[in-house]
Amino acid sequence: IDADELARAQQGLAALLRVAPNDVEAHALQAELALRAGNESAASRAIERLAAQPRTAALAHYFRGRLAAAGGRFEEATHAFQTAATAEPPHVPAAIELARLRARAGGDGLAALDALFEARQRDTSEAARDDLRTLSLARANLLADAGKRDQAIGVLDAALARDPDDNAAQLRRGVLALEAGRPDAGRVDLLAGYARTGGFPGLVGPLSRLYIRSGELKPLEAMLQPQLNDARAPDEVVLAVAQLRLAQDSVDNADLMADNVLLRNPGSWEAHLVKSRVLLARGDLQP
Repeated sequence: IDADELARAQQGLAALLRVAPNDVEAHALQAELALRAGNESAASRAIERLAAQPRTAALAHYFRGRLAAAGGRFEEATHAFQTAATAEPPHVPAAIELARLRARAGGDGLAALDALFEARQRDTSEAARDDLRTLSLARANLLADAGKRDQAIGVLDAALARDPDDNAAQLRRGVLALEAGRPDAGRVDLLAGYARTGGFPGLVGPLSRLYIRSGELKPLEAMLQPQLNDARAPDEVVLAVAQLRLAQDSVDNADLMADNVLLRNPGSWEAHLVKSRVLLARGDLQP
């Protein structure tokens, strides 16, 4: 799901729900998948199953908020997120979505996240550590969205000083450094993340684009080599290989890879971008 490979995710979830139809975590994943796929009825069914159990009531409110926001019902979404965010313990993703809604409406979305971050810092549990990671990334994203890129990088600097293995923070800091015109700093973060994880979701794309822009095709080929012939490689890896093949003037191979991704994920904007570059490479400029 995190890699946006929704068809594969649905296959796995369907198999899991056949053998464990009452699995709460599976229904939470089903709600997430349905929301990402825009399937309102499937999302509603999964949410109702979560709402039926007290221990997942806050999670159900969170998903209700997302479903309402996707339908443009922002007052309803705000109420649902508020209910989940003020539960005990607070539902952190709901608090983040509430902050985003407030920021989009011109309000201060950051203050509540800062307060929640301070509160979670006083908790030494593993769950609190995960919440701090999530909140640091959300705070940085709100700052970046507001055009405060340097402050966002500062939040991520603090997050990585506290927790050097925070892969999402390191990836985001690397991407922000690239956007700020600091390719060397971006490269350090992206390569460190790749060395530690071997391909954290969302990492291969910006790293491959960095290599291609600098003309370093051989190192990119070496990095992607272990997955070049893997039929189940994630879409971002297949698209990175497609971009590499375009840079190597292997247009037909790039076209085939983009088609393979679009068969699984017709809405992939990156695959459509590769297709457009294939057409340009072939000189096909017809609308």
